[in-house]
Amino acid sequence: YTNPSNAVGLGPRYDSWVSEDALAMADEMGQTRYDPDAAMAALDAAGYVDTDGDGVRNMPDGGNIEFKVQVVNGWTDWVTSVQIMSQNFQDIGLGAVVETPEFGAWLSNLQNAEYDVSIGWGTAGNTPYNYFRNLLLSELISDEGVANAELWHRWTSDEADALLSAFTETADAAEQQDIINQLQALYVENVPAIPLFPGPTWYEYTTY
Repeated sequence: YTNPSNAVGLGPRYDSWVSEDALAMADEMGQTRYDPDAAMAALDAAGYVDTDGDGVRNMPDGGNIEFKVQVVNGWTDWVTSVQIMSQNFQDIGLGAVVETPEFGAWLSNLQNAEYDVSIGWGTAGNTPYNYFRNLLLSELISDEGVANAELWHRWTSDEADALLSAFTETADAAEQQDIINQLQALYVENVPAIPLFPGPTWYEYTTY
């Protein structure tokens, strides 16, 4: 019922902001294609092979590569998506298992880094600033180590912080576009999270 996301995670409303250079970099890195053969070749080359014949690739110490993919219980569209993804992982020899906690536990797991893999969301706004801020700004990790907004992956950098600060300090449209382009390149290069598909923004209204 939706379309695959682009590699920078900017949905259709931000088409004019999308950096073609960042998309080209992502394509060169192989981020834009479903290619299980390439994935298996990369795992083989890295030495992650199935040494005991149980169908699951092994770590150098002999243990299986196993992880849980968490999704909120009852969110049926996301649960279905995660089931498909987990099967895709299994098809290349990775021991992925779907985990369905209730919402409160799911969010707590994300905020406190108590999860292996999870599906989540990004933030919309008038510009892509809000999206990148909530995914990259280091200040969103509290002194107690709680990851707020969508900084659940916990990847941060001084460069991203500086770019986000610079965006708020200028009203020049060309400068803002250049900053967003740099943020997209940083995002693609480091892959802090993997965009999956554009998410709807839900609302209710009445004509009365």
